[in-house]
Amino acid sequence: IQLVKKQKLISIIIAYFIIGIIYVLTGFFHDIIIGKQIIFPLMISIPLGAPFWPLLVYADIINIGIMLQDVITLISFILFALFFLYCFRMVKPGNEITKEKVSS
Repeated sequence: IQLVKKQKLISIIIAYFIIGIIYVLTGFFHDIIIGKQIIFPLMISIPLGAPFWPLLVYADIINIGIMLQDVITLISFILFALFFLYCFRMVKPGNEITKEKVSS
């Protein structure tokens, strides 16, 4: 939580890519479960899919319909959003986190 409070932008970018990786992995495992042939291995699909996961979710919903990977991705997005809201509410404007000196 301390990292999120101090490095807000970096934490949001990391969360964005984690959600993208969740999207790619759930789609990969869904294809394995239903027996669909895997065209791109994970080493290719993660760098291609993780940065563009919002567009891919939108394309899935418009063209295919709501799939399990879309639901899991949206749930993870909501969980990350709630986590960041919780962390950011703890820091008041003008009252930045400082290191406390420990007196022995």
